[in-house]
This record gives sequence, C-alpha cells and structure tokens, in this order.
Amino acid sequence: MPALAQVGLTEPQAQLAYPGQVTVVRRYAKDNPQAQRSGDTTGLCKLIVHRNGKLLGAQALAAGAENWIALAALVIQQNGAVKALEQLALPEDSTASLLQSAAAQWRWDRLAANPRREDLIERFFNWRRTGSL
Repeated sequence: MPALAQVGLTEPQAQLAYPGQVTVVRRYAKDNPQAQRSGDTTGLCKLIVHRNGKLLGAQALAAGAENWIALAALVIQQNGAVKALEQLALPEDSTASLLQSAAAQWRWDRLAANPRREDLIERFFNWRRTGSL
C-alpha cells in the first residue's frame, strides 16, 4: 500500500491564496525505474509552484513517500524555489527522483509556455556551437 504525504499548501489553498499564479506539476510512479523494478508503480508526486518558481506545496502517494517528502518540506521551509529540488543530489533510480522529475517538468513546461525565450536560448547555443547566428 503506498504512503500518502503532504507538505505546504494544497492545490485549492494555493489557488485561493494566489489566483491565476499557480502551476501544478504531476509525475507518476509508473515512469520511475525503481518503481518499475519493484513492481510498485502505483503513485504520484504533485508539486504546487508559484509562477515565480517558489515551491508552495508538495504531495506524494508512493512507496516511501513519507521519507522523501521531507526534501520538499526543507525547500518550502527555506522559502526556496522548485529549482532547488531539481538540483538535489539523489540516486537517479530512487523513488525520491520523482521530486526531481517533477521539478524538471515544471522548468520545461515554463520554457514551452514562452516560445520567445525558448527561441532565444536555442539561438544562444547555436551561436556558441557555430560562432554565428
């Protein structure tokens, strides 16, 4: 039976406190290599993030969730950004990597929502690679 853990604001609380400024990112355990190996693919990780990147809340329903949700609690306690979760040094195939995966998904969703920024980044790397735009 997967464990349920929650820290910070819930999705409805965040939407009420910051109308129109909240993004919710979900990652499912079925996509996690450790969960696939153990056969326990039931579960998810949900991050509630302010549009400025501040982590407002996190919920997890997965094996061991009560242990690794503490990482999100630490980031929230320090008024940290979701970027801090992405930069944690965790074993790549652990169930805790769902947090990192969700944080990375938030960053990519943010880039995709702003095609101009994505184009600028792409042009920068093309310039770095070839020396011309």
